Amino acid sequence: MVVCSGRKTLVLPDGRVLAANPGEAIAVSGGLVVDVGNDPGSSPDYRAEVFMFSNSWLNSLPSRTGDDCGAVRVSADFSETISACRRIVSESEALPAAVRAHRLLEVLVWLESEGIALHGAPDTLAARIRRMVADRPERSWTTEEVVAALAEEGHAMSAATLRRRLSGEGAGLTEIITDTRLSLALARLQASEAPVNLIAAECGYDSASRFAIRFRARFGLSPSEIRQKNDIERIGTTNERRGVALRVVAG
Repeated sequence: MVVCSGRKTLVLPDGRVLAANPGEAIAVSGGLVVDVGNDPGSSPDYRAEVFMFSNSWLNSLPSRTGDDCGAVRVSADFSETISACRRIVSESEALPAAVRAHRLLEVLVWLESEGIALHGAPDTLAARIRRMVADRPERSWTTEEVVAALAEEGHAMSAATLRRRLSGEGAGLTEIITDTRLSLALARLQASEAPVNLIAAECGYDSASRFAIRFRARFGLSPSEIRQKNDIERIGTTNERRGVALRVVAG
């Protein structure tokens, strides 16, 4: 996450705080759950570019040493590497796959030189279910539907085995589905001007009022409050809501 204007702050589960001002960046490995703050500060607005690497690509690379996250200063040379990755978005069809992979790998080498070794999220059962729900959040996702969807992906198991394996990972099916839906809803509230009731429906909630109650319980603010200026500055800014963030997916 390369900050162009304003300030980004990430709070990790262990209480560590990562912050980046313009000309700085924050790198976070897959699977980490963080609280994000985007503050325009004295700038007219907040703006950042976000580069996302696929779990499969990251986990296919040789092991690297370093922390799983961190904040770094973007030097002139590092900025050139980032610019090369940025061009992949517009030139991806013209560049051979090996060239694209090499340019993306340079970003990881720079980060490793700063003591950061990015890796993808572990391919746990909970992670697979999160991906399924994220692809179709509007589905009811009963236990039976989850079991059937897993079987279609080649991970056949009974409902009892599903519950037992999730318990072993410290997760529950209802918790996973709810958290995935609400996280998607938060992103859509910040990235679009769609009505709250439409976002609620798209994320699997027939009742907008029930959605609002669960949303507040999860994030401490109601969906409508997210849309208000002061809260947007704290949680997600105008530019990010308009989709200015740049996404590069490797693999």
